[in-house]
Amino acid sequence: MGQAQSTGSIIVWERDSPCCSHCATAFSLGNGRHHCRSCGDVVCQVCSPYTGYLPQLGYPADIEQRVCRLCAAKPFTVTLHEMAAADLIKGHFQTHQQTCDDILSDAVDIFAAALQMPSFNPYLLDHLRAKFSEIFNQAYDRALYHLESILRAPIIHPDVLDSSINACERVRAVFLDHSREFDPIDIQLLSDQIDCARSQQRRPPTPELTSSPLPSCLRGVTGSASSPKRVRFSPVEAGPAVIQQELERQVMETVDNHDGDVARQRSMYITRSLPVLRCQ
Repeated sequence: MGQAQSTGSIIVWERDSPCCSHCATAFSLGNGRHHCRSCGDVVCQVCSPYTGYLPQLGYPADIEQRVCRLCAAKPFTVTLHEMAAADLIKGHFQTHQQTCDDILSDAVDIFAAALQMPSFNPYLLDHLRAKFSEIFNQAYDRALYHLESILRAPIIHPDVLDSSINACERVRAVFLDHSREFDPIDIQLLSDQIDCARSQQRRPPTPELTSSPLPSCLRGVTGSASSPKRVRFSPVEAGPAVIQQELERQVMETVDNHDGDVARQRSMYITRSLPVLRCQ
């Protein structure tokens, strides 16, 4: 009988053998053959007297599973990290408030901790490694696309550019630390875009357009156009007598050029206006 995978879990069972893989005792009617649900080893009844809940490995959370002595002696901190890894794989850490950078940071912490734990489940570690690579690729594509979009924009805001550069540098640092875990990518392209963005940061800011003072020859024109003033004759420039003579001259021209009706209308208008002028 070959290897088999336990239903609903990520554990691959070890090939059946005539004896226990831990104590080498031959299986018999009194010493049955079992598979540890945590590591998949073929063990005897004596070497697997314990049970435990293993939801992080894909088993039902409310059903106990048989485990061997070695898996039962696993430190509780390792189990907690396995639970965190399972949540990351299932996407339980991803919320609407989290960005790709936040999720990548969580994945880096969980994966780095798993590598430091010898008793971390190897099957779960393989799934965690694949998920870590997937999260990194998403963060890489998003960071590169965002930075390229900013550099193509007609107006570059310094704060937005700084934030995008920092995100790209964090992605590059993750790749340099864990490059063995990822698929080959063009990290040089990301580095070139970061250098290009850094050159944009060193450029002097574009001066704001300010209103320059108008020449003296145009100040009066602008003032008269914006606020027209009414021109009135002062008593010195034109007195009542001068105004009266001008009005009489206009009346005489009207009489010469128009009929008598128009002349009479003009005369009546002048007659009504003269007392007002004399009073001035």
